[in-house]
Amino acid sequence: MADPATIIGLTSSIITFIDFGVKVVHLARSIQGPQGAAPHVHELDILAADIQALCDGVLHKRSTALSDHDERMVSLAAECRNVARDLRALLEPMRAKNGGWARAFYQTLRRRGDVDDLWQQLSRLDVRLRESVGMSLQM
Repeated sequence: MADPATIIGLTSSIITFIDFGVKVVHLARSIQGPQGAAPHVHELDILAADIQALCDGVLHKRSTALSDHDERMVSLAAECRNVARDLRALLEPMRAKNGGWARAFYQTLRRRGDVDDLWQQLSRLDVRLRESVGMSLQM
């Protein structure tokens, strides 16, 4: 007969394995859904596309004679656009195409940390840009 610590450890391992299995099945089903991607991938793609479009609009409408403060805002907008573009490129393989949900599933698991890093970077840039715009409006 096994000692209680071994039984508790084995039970804990079984519960962890079952929890992981449930998460894997849920993720696989969400990728096979109508969006062709996990919900967080779809949402991040929409947000990144929106940020990218807004930054493109700011950069397209800028004038030639800008103050130093305005130049910094344009620089932040350009950086936001680049990070948003990189994030969308990273998210693209996470979408199921032509029934290839297994590849999208693998990429979603494999690239989750990279996506989180880029999203945090984009969020920080967004905060800085909003603060800069707020300061500009107060002047």
